[in-house]
Amino acid sequence: MKMSKHAGKRAKQRGMRDDVVNTVLEYGIREKAPGGAEAVMLPHKEGMKRIREKQYEIQLIKLAMGRRMITKDCTVLTVY
Repeated sequence: MKMSKHAGKRAKQRGMRDDVVNTVLEYGIREKAPGGAEAVMLPHKEGMKRIREKQYEIQLIKLAMGRRMITKDCTVLTVY
């Protein structure tokens, strides 16, 4: 998403990096704002929900590391 000069200036003043802005845009809650705009924020509760989801994904990746599967025609034939 493009950032206006004003938003870029404010982000810099407030120490908000581009990756933080992108995280808010990706995971944030959207609400209508005046003038047909949209307000996006990442409340603490929603942020904690996303952290739990990512932690679960990390656990799954750790469990999957070193595992191997043999597949054919969209069917898992064996796992080890």
